[in-house]
Amino acid sequence: SPLPYGVQARLMPLFAVGSPPLMIPWTSITHIKKKRFLFIEDALFDVSTPAIGTIRVPWRFVEKAKAWLNPQQYSVT
Repeated sequence: SPLPYGVQARLMPLFAVGSPPLMIPWTSITHIKKKRFLFIEDALFDVSTPAIGTIRVPWRFVEKAKAWLNPQQYSVT
């Protein structure tokens, strides 16, 4: 979920036994891209520079987080 200081990612409950949420600060999120497939809008973003991983979330997540993002971090493609 988007928070003022970054993204809090959690594993699915089945796999999360004993695992704390992963905190990714906004400064580590780069290259946010909007992707569309049929009627579904998702956002893909890289974690860190150079990228150590890519995360896919619903585009509404980015809409909620825009107050904390630098406009240069995202583009609509």
